[in-house]
Amino acid sequence: MKINKTIIPVMLIILTTQTALSDEVSQYPIPTKLYTHQNHQVKINNTEEGKIFVPVDTVITIKSGQSLKLSETKTGDKLNCYLPSDLYYNNNLIAPEGSKVTGTVLSKKKGELYITFNNIKTPYGQTIPITAKVKTSDKTGIIKTNDSMIKEVKGSIQIEANTIFDIILNQPITIYANTPF
Repeated sequence: MKINKTIIPVMLIILTTQTALSDEVSQYPIPTKLYTHQNHQVKINNTEEGKIFVPVDTVITIKSGQSLKLSETKTGDKLNCYLPSDLYYNNNLIAPEGSKVTGTVLSKKKGELYITFNNIKTPYGQTIPITAKVKTSDKTGIIKTNDSMIKEVKGSIQIEANTIFDIILNQPITIYANTPF
């Protein structure tokens, strides 16, 4: 059997074009090394190209978006907080200022409150799953009535709106560099 040598290169071009097109519509976009935030490019410096790794025990500063009165709080209540500034790790932008950080009250006992934080949602709709707790001096994550973030207002023990405090990651975060905010 004789093979026409002009057909083989044409077939290779067709196969290459089909592969390139399928990559463009792939469910997992090809990671990039640079992206833009607030008119400047942010460089990706990671161990695996195209991914940003944020390790366990990373501290994130957040600001409460509402008051949370201990006397009225129950298990399952949500606490909406925000990033007061851009969140960077190793010069990599993780989430921009104003991103919403959602917490859930896991337990409440007399004089104690345990809140976990489960996601960061950017102003552009990107959700970053996290597992974090409030950073406390005893490292338990349990907020006690004598903690600095707790205030007594008109006889009520509460976390006031706009209170700035730290949370600490219980699990690492992995973000793809080309993930839109």
